[in-house]
Amino acid sequence: MPLPPESPFTRALKRFQDGLTPKEIDDFKATTIADVWDKAKELQREQNMRGSMQNMARITPFIHGLTKYSGVIEVFVQAKPDIMAFIWVRTTPK
Repeated sequence: MPLPPESPFTRALKRFQDGLTPKEIDDFKATTIADVWDKAKELQREQNMRGSMQNMARITPFIHGLTKYSGVIEVFVQAKPDIMAFIWVRTTPK
C-alpha cells in the first residue's frame, strides 16, 4: 500500500530529495546498512592516514541501533522500497 501523497513522511522525503542531484538520488536508491558500515570504515581509514581521527567509534552504537531498527523500517517500507535508501543516507556522516 503506497503512502498517501501528502503524508508527513512523503513531504519530508520530497524536501530531502529536492536538495539532491539526480545522480545522488539514483545512487542512494541502492544504499544498504552494509554500505553505511563500509563508508564509516572508509572514513576511519582516511582519517587515520591523515592523522586526524575523529573518534569514529562514537558512531558505532548509533549504527548498531539502526541495524536493529532496520527490521522495523524495512517492514514499513515494503510498500515503498525507495524510501529505505534515503533513511540510511540521512544517517551517514559527511
